Amino acid sequence: MLRILDRKLIQAGSSTSRIKFEVDAGPVGIGNRYLTLDNKRAYLLGNNCQTCSFLFERLDGAIRSVEVDHTAEGLKTGMSSLSDPLVEKIGTGIPSDEYMACLVETDLRIVWPGQEYDYFLKEQIALWGVDTFWCLPDNPHVPYYRAGDTRLGKEAWLFNFVVPMFPNNWLKEATLASFTRQIVEGEYPTAVALSILDVKGPADWEGEKDITEHWLFTHYLIDGHHKVAAAHAADKSIRVLSYLALSQGVSSREQVETALSLLAGR
Repeated sequence: MLRILDRKLIQAGSSTSRIKFEVDAGPVGIGNRYLTLDNKRAYLLGNNCQTCSFLFERLDGAIRSVEVDHTAEGLKTGMSSLSDPLVEKIGTGIPSDEYMACLVETDLRIVWPGQEYDYFLKEQIALWGVDTFWCLPDNPHVPYYRAGDTRLGKEAWLFNFVVPMFPNNWLKEATLASFTRQIVEGEYPTAVALSILDVKGPADWEGEKDITEHWLFTHYLIDGHHKVAAAHAADKSIRVLSYLALSQGVSSREQVETALSLLAGR
């Protein structure tokens, strides 16, 4: 289960960031959201409709990670709190926004689209049903990680995802082996993610449903793919420095606080 070790509200980012958020909003403000990398769309983040189903989908621009200058060594050593100067330094390389910076620690389960544990095959269909046009489950077009889920209140369920920019077979074996040794020896190298909280539920549904709302906390890896894959392979937890963009999710500040408080054990 994903656990929040430390968190704080920050203003961060730069207009020159290689990573940006983008929205195709229609005349009533509903549209698709994207994460872009070097001006190319890397991920479809789903739309900003509260009653539409959740989606993330890897696009053609998701081909590399993003390393902020002069931060690699510090992240390799690992972080223990958000007082680390790396938080501010890495924050200069992300899109301008108000963020809740979170240092999280989590166990991971890798998921292959269309196979066991795929959210889009199981939980999403259980709540929204199968898409009436394609008649198929949504496909994120990348293996991703689930980081635990839990009930939140009477009718909601909180899901945690860690989503890479590219599949694991793009990783370098020597680097992967090095991080695996480091993690097995008890160290905590830290990955970096841009994160979004979406709270979604259908406007209506058929039959009796115990859960009618999904809270979806999604961490898009921008650096640390080898660390995450190594931790998963070694069956160890991984630390992630998460920058939760408060203006980009389909969620209110109160909902963000509710989710983070639960994950912090408060």
